[in-house]
Parts: sequence; C-alpha cells; structure tokens
Amino acid sequence: MRTRSLLILALITVAVLGYVQFFGGRQAGTFEREMSARQVLNFKVDNINRLELISDKGSFIFHKDGKNWQIQAPVKYPANSAAVAGLLSQLSFIERKATLDKNQLGDLSQYGLKTPGTVVKLKDQTGADYELDLGQNTAVAGAVYARIVSGRRESYAVIEQGVARLAQRSLDQWRSHRVFDFAVDEVTGVVLHEDARDIEIKRDGEWWKIVKPLAADADENEMRAFLAGLQSLQATQFVTDNPAEYTNYSLTTPYLTLDISLGGETVSLRVGKVEAGEEVKYYAQQTARPTVFAVPTSTVEFISRLLNVRDRRIVRVSGNESVTAIDYQKGALTVTLQADGENWRQTAPLPGAVNRAEVQLLLTKLDHALAINYHPATDEFRAASGLNTPAAQIILTVSGKPRLLKFSHPKKGEVFVESAFRDDIVSVPADTLIGLPAKPADWLSPSAGEK
Repeated sequence: MRTRSLLILALITVAVLGYVQFFGGRQAGTFEREMSARQVLNFKVDNINRLELISDKGSFIFHKDGKNWQIQAPVKYPANSAAVAGLLSQLSFIERKATLDKNQLGDLSQYGLKTPGTVVKLKDQTGADYELDLGQNTAVAGAVYARIVSGRRESYAVIEQGVARLAQRSLDQWRSHRVFDFAVDEVTGVVLHEDARDIEIKRDGEWWKIVKPLAADADENEMRAFLAGLQSLQATQFVTDNPAEYTNYSLTTPYLTLDISLGGETVSLRVGKVEAGEEVKYYAQQTARPTVFAVPTSTVEFISRLLNVRDRRIVRVSGNESVTAIDYQKGALTVTLQADGENWRQTAPLPGAVNRAEVQLLLTKLDHALAINYHPATDEFRAASGLNTPAAQIILTVSGKPRLLKFSHPKKGEVFVESAFRDDIVSVPADTLIGLPAKPADWLSPSAGEK
C-alpha cells in the first residue's frame, strides 16, 4: 500500500513539473514576444554606428569611430559620447502606448507627422536601418505621435515623450567639452611655448627627461599626473567654427602653444589672450579642429606649471628594481646591511638579524626626501657646500649597482645632497636623516627570534 502511494505521488510530481515547464515556458516566451512587440525599435545599442538627427536645434550626423562618437555634420568634432549613448539607450527602451492604423489616421499633418519636428535615423553594423519620426503631443500628457520605420516595415504609434526632449539638444550640447582625447600612455613628448619661455620634455623609456630650458630628470609620477590633468580640461564655451575669425581671439599670434607628441602624431593647442580693460579672457583652438572655445584662467595656469614636474627625489628606483644592500656611514657609525629575502642582516661591524623596521624607516626617509633647491654639480660648489667632507654617506645597491649619496652638515635648515641618481646637487630639509640608529647594535633585532 505504501509503495502504491509513493508511486502515485511521484506521478503527480512529474505531471506538475511538466505542466510548469510547458506552460511556464510558453508564458515566458509569450511575455518576451509581447515586450518585443511593444518596443518601438528593436536594435542593440552597441551595434549602432551611425545616427542622423533633425530637430528644431538643427541637423546633425554622428558616426561611431571605434568606441567614440564623432560629429560629422554640421562640423567635424568629437561628440559628447555620453549624450549620444543616452539618446540611443532611450530609443532602445521606448514602448508603444498604443498602435495606430495608418488607414484610419487620414491626414498625417494633423498629427504632426507629415513634416515631423524631430527625425531620428539609425544604421547598425549590418547595414540595417531604423527611423523614428516624432509628431505632435497627444491630448494625454507625456505622449507623442510617432512614425516608425524598421527596414521596410512602417507603423504608427503613440509613444513616451521623453525621447523628444533628449533629441532637442543644440550643437554645443552634442559636442564633447573635453580639450584632449589622448591616452596618457600614448604620449612621448610635450613642448610648451609661452611668451619667451620654451619647455620641452621627452619620454625616455619608462622615465621622462626635461630637455629645455635645462637638462634634468622629470618625475614620472608628476608627469603622469600632469597628463591626467590635461585629460580633464574642459571647454567652458564654444565660440566659433570659422577660421577667418581666429584673429578676434588672438590665435594667429597665440599667448601659449602646447604640443603633445603621440608617437608619429602631434596634437597642438593654441591659446589666445584677449584683454578688455581689466578683464582677461582666454580662447583656445586645437589644430586638428576648427572650433574656437573659451577656457578658464585656471586652465592656462595649470599648463604653465609644466616645469613643476621636475624630479625632486634624491633616490630614483623603478618598480622593477629593489635595494639589496645598504652601506650606511654617519660620523663614527658605519654599518653594512644585506637583504635576506624579506628580512635584513647586518654583516659589519656586528653580524646578526636586523630590525627590519629601522631599515624601512631609512628607505622611507630617502624615498620621501625632496629637493627644495637645485645647484650645479661643480667642484667649487662641492667645496662650498661641505660635500668634500660629508656628514653622512649612504651606498644603496640597486639591481646589483652601487649608488652613492653624500649628505653635508646642516646649514640654515638645509642639507646639501649629491646623489648618484641625479646630475645636480640639491638641498633637502635638515631633518632628513634624524631619528636613525646611532650605534651598530641599534640596527640589530632586539630578539634573535624576530623576523
């Protein structure tokens, strides 16, 4: 009896599961078909590579270049990709509030569809065409009459009004306000001409070198931050697309020119300075684009600070290099420290495990020491600064190469440093090496078992 009951329950379970699977699947499929039928335009946003738009604000043609959108008409200019993506996203989700029968509509002009105020045309990568014409608002708030063309199929409907508002953008709203579109890693050089001042910086492998107005190293982190800052610059207002008007904005004899080398290509920015009484305005134009736009004073001041990327560090180690040995000498103190895996050992004058925290403190002080003044590396200056008889001397072995650093006695709150990592002599704050161990035993680990 029990076996028979279990068999009946099993059959009922199988039947229920079959019912759910069959009818549930049908309902899901029906729901998807209904959703698809309600959608005005069935397309994938990522596949669209051409957009034509006619509205009260003008006629525009956009083309997708890789991942970015470009305005093709009425001017050639990078598009505000976020604005284009927002419009396409809205178009892809529009649903029909009601489907209309063309034969019953009669005169299309009474719906605003004979000469629609807004026309959107799309083309995707396969060549498929889509068109949406927007007419007058309906009597019901928030809705508008529409003509829809997908391939050869034409239909009429009442749809949401939101897309009409998105389409009503002016040329300046469709433009990208970004001054530059380069990627930081593409940049191989930067040249700034400002009044009588010339600054030139070139990439040298993973490092950067200042070529003009002096030969010096540039800090790669500061240089990356500067280039990232250029990427964030924005135009505040678009002024003209007519090259004949450049003289009105002092662009034929610019106040400032910035050339950015991108491999075999150079992108140039010209900035004109216009003074009207006590008011000063700056206008810019990128040589690859015809448009003149206004930039704030802060943009010009930021570009003018290019020379601030000069390397101020006394120790310069790349991410692929590591310090494997340290010879530290300060007054009567002389110690030799050797890396031992993740730990350190003192090999002279007292052998033993080193307090790793003290080594880390030394390396951190050296890493954070920044120049506050620069001086020529001449014999005369070495003698005058006291570097011929230094107060401290450190040799860092980096990737098998010994690098010497000499520190003078403090003078007026400064210590002069001659570093094998630099071509000049610099001064740093006098407290750079304060707080380090004063006796050989002080470097050793307080416990023999400490790692």
